[in-house]
Amino acid sequence: MTLPRFGVAVLAAGLSSRMRGDNKLLRAYRGLPLVAWAGAAARGCQAQVRVLVTGRDGAAVTDAVGADGSWAIVAMDQQPAALSASLRAALEAAGAVDAVCVVLGDMPEIDAALIDRLFAAWVPQAYGVVAHWNGTLGNPVVLGRAAIADCMALTGDRGARALLEANRGRLVLVDGGSAGVLRDLDTPEDFSGVS
Repeated sequence: MTLPRFGVAVLAAGLSSRMRGDNKLLRAYRGLPLVAWAGAAARGCQAQVRVLVTGRDGAAVTDAVGADGSWAIVAMDQQPAALSASLRAALEAAGAVDAVCVVLGDMPEIDAALIDRLFAAWVPQAYGVVAHWNGTLGNPVVLGRAAIADCMALTGDRGARALLEANRGRLVLVDGGSAGVLRDLDTPEDFSGVS
């Protein structure tokens, strides 16, 4: 039996438009740049392929993630880089894999153990594997081959969420363990009281 080949992709190409000038991915959160948490999760999981998609401050984001030469790094030159373009670039860079876990760079409560639980729940016929909290779909998500193909046709500033909702009967849901699977940081107020 051939073992599945998994990829993990950190999406870190957003413009941080709600941060009023700061790049939120480089802002300190619990002692590290925000995007470093996603990087640690991706580095520590069992994926065989790692991808980082950067935009603004690409070199600094790459350093904060700890992405070395074993990663595929995709620098998005479009300003602004639409979410669909970042997702498509990540999936293309992942190459020939059975499934890809998509990790958002602004979700610091995602860790490698959760990603590995999603990989462990993956089955070839699943459209995707999704972390949830009390039934609400969250992140990260593992996209199977059919979902990857559908994502390659996405346009505009949208990701896989509508596709996952439309294929909910074909998803494997994994309890995310906390509301952290629903929480991203977007504004200066989201960082209040945390350094």
